[in-house]
Amino acid sequence: MVNKEKLCELANLISATTDYYTKYTEDITQELGVYLRETAITFSEEFQSLNQKDKKNLETMRNTTMTKLHSLADIIQN
Repeated sequence: MVNKEKLCELANLISATTDYYTKYTEDITQELGVYLRETAITFSEEFQSLNQKDKKNLETMRNTTMTKLHSLADIIQN
């Protein structure tokens, strides 16, 4: 014979366990989402910063090259 009281206790335990793991999974998923967003933002900022550095370096190289070309043109013309 089935003990209804024990069956109800088991059902409540299963329900509580399911609720706990559902909440735990949601918390982990939320934390992971926050971490991924923060990582993406950090990566984006570093990438943009790197691009700015690269642009500055390219601008410096371009200016140096143009100065040398102008100097060379002056030498050729004189």
